[in-house]
Amino acid sequence: MANAKRAEKRWCKQAKAEAEERACQEREEAARKVRAEAEQRACTEAERKAKEEAERKAREDFVKLQAERQRILEEKVRLMAEDKRKAEAERRAEVAAGKQKVGEPAKKRAREEPVAGSSGIQVINLR
Repeated sequence: MANAKRAEKRWCKQAKAEAEERACQEREEAARKVRAEAEQRACTEAERKAKEEAERKAREDFVKLQAERQRILEEKVRLMAEDKRKAEAERRAEVAAGKQKVGEPAKKRAREEPVAGSSGIQVINLR
C-alpha cells in the first residue's frame, strides 16, 4: 500500500510536470505566433509604405515633368512670337525701304515738273 501511494504520488507529480510542460510549450508557441504575425504586419506595412512612397515620388516626378514641358512650350511660343515680331518688323522695314526707293524718283520728277505761276510763266519746283 505504501508502494501504491508512492506510485500514485509519482504519477500525479509526473502528470503535473507534463501538464506544466505542455502549458509552457503552448505559451511559447503562442508567443512565436504573435511575433511572426507582428513581423508579417511590419513587413506588410513597410512594403505598403514603400509602395506609397514610390507612387508619391512618381506623381511628383510626373508633375515636375509636366511643369517642365509647359515651361518649354511657353518658351517656344514666346520665341515664335518674338521671331514673328522680328520678321514683321523686317518686312515693314523692307517695305518702307522699297517705298523710299520707288518714291525717290517720283519726288525728283515732281520737283522738276513745271508749275504755272500767277503770271502764267512756268516755274520749275526745285524743292
